[in-house]
Amino acid sequence: MEFTPHSAAVGRCHHLIRAAEAAEGKPSAADVFLGAKVRGVWHTGAQIPIGTRQLTSKALPAFVKSFSTPKHSTVLVSWLKNGGRDYIVVVNRDPNYEMSFTAKFAPGSELVRRDGTRARADAYEDLFWLEPGDAAIFAAPDSESSCELGESIKAFDKILPTP
Repeated sequence: MEFTPHSAAVGRCHHLIRAAEAAEGKPSAADVFLGAKVRGVWHTGAQIPIGTRQLTSKALPAFVKSFSTPKHSTVLVSWLKNGGRDYIVVVNRDPNYEMSFTAKFAPGSELVRRDGTRARADAYEDLFWLEPGDAAIFAAPDSESSCELGESIKAFDKILPTP
């Protein structure tokens, strides 16, 4: 079966990241993920999946000044590091309903668009909307964060250095 950017499911178009575009030097959202190190993964909502962690304000990197979701919203939030930059990826876990979140970002932070281009995140309104299964990506220069596991991560990196 060949995958195409269009899907019959729910009549919505699904966006695919094309590695070919990244290889041609065109901007791509794939640049966020290729070679990234995961620094944390959290969930929001009244009930989170077993074996996962609830998002707390202490968990996010310093460029995220505030982040909240309505009580019924179920999002997955990932903190990635790649190429001297911190990334936050917010994914709507609900397969049926759109959801919103509010966030404020430090000056110099960016919203990474699907085509890989970037816009100032601090210039956007505080309210963001995600379609079912959709994601939003935000970036900033790498910084020492107030991550609740920051010291553990540094110690772990010393024990198991990455190649």
